[in-house]
Amino acid sequence: MRRPTPKRNHGFTIVEIMVVAIIIGILCAIALPNFAKIRNNAYRDQCTTNLQRIVAAKEHWSMETGALDTDTPTALQLDPYIKNGTSS
Repeated sequence: MRRPTPKRNHGFTIVEIMVVAIIIGILCAIALPNFAKIRNNAYRDQCTTNLQRIVAAKEHWSMETGALDTDTPTALQLDPYIKNGTSS
């Protein structure tokens, strides 16, 4: 006579799933602020680079045209002096 084999349960228990979800939540809570900080630092660095390019272009424009350092050129006047454009 054949004996009935015990039924084996495959899969995860609700407690195991909850533990994994909590761990993922903690990791996200730690990682997301760091990503935001890195992104803000990148934007700040990009703006600093753009300002440096604009200042260099203004100085070059001032030397070529004989304008005073206090003169303010238009964007159209500076365009030829800005190398590789500015980052957007």
